Amino acid sequence: MDLGSFLRETRIELGISIEAVEEETKIRKYYIEALENNDFEVLPPQVYACGFVKRYAKLLGLDPTEAVSVFSELAYGKNDSADADFAVSNNATVYKDINKIDNKSRRFSTKSIVFALVFLVAVIWLGNNLLNYMVGSWREKDDINNISPPQQTVTEYEDEQTAEKPEADTETPEVPALYPEGVSVDVEITAQCWLTVVVDGEQVLAQILQAGEQRNFQGQKSVYLKAGNAGGIIVKHEEEVYAPLGVSGSVIERTFTAD
Repeated sequence: MDLGSFLRETRIELGISIEAVEEETKIRKYYIEALENNDFEVLPPQVYACGFVKRYAKLLGLDPTEAVSVFSELAYGKNDSADADFAVSNNATVYKDINKIDNKSRRFSTKSIVFALVFLVAVIWLGNNLLNYMVGSWREKDDINNISPPQQTVTEYEDEQTAEKPEADTETPEVPALYPEGVSVDVEITAQCWLTVVVDGEQVLAQILQAGEQRNFQGQKSVYLKAGNAGGIIVKHEEEVYAPLGVSGSVIERTFTAD
């Protein structure tokens, strides 16, 4: 498998269309197709072409440094010669370099999973200790509040003005809502999909989500969604359900407001 074929198959496995790649990376569709077809001769000068490869690899979750290294060797040769032969004669070398990129990406994912598990265990342990401490404090406070005050003997000389006092107004004042009404959007992923989310003008997510993942986004004014594979995402806002959000492989943008 050559570099271009590897990039194309990885994109297809992630469910990302060429149009979505063009939108996210700002690389013209013409150059994306040239990279996937190993048509390096039509690409712009080396510094710009390497930038295209770096952005494309980063979008696909690959190691951009290794991808640029493989591309430079194939397109320009080890000596970075502009007249280098663009044909690949030794596919075994390409397999080796491509596997290096893929393996590094997987090692990174494994480390992330291990770190997440350790962090989750620490949070659960800390939460249990904190909960036990709070429960103990509440019980101790209840025991103190349940202690009855000592009985006082009322003498026959008790002041008449203090014997009868009107009861204080015990009506509890209305407590305002803790959180004002805003906008809430639920997202369910049914197929791999690139998703960008902006809440109240601030970007909170920009990554590839896997099938089965569910997310909730809440804001005061607005929640903006941009899906790279609209056919692989279900969106629920209030009573409206978009299942799916659009056609598979298409790029869809939606803005949900609190109005």
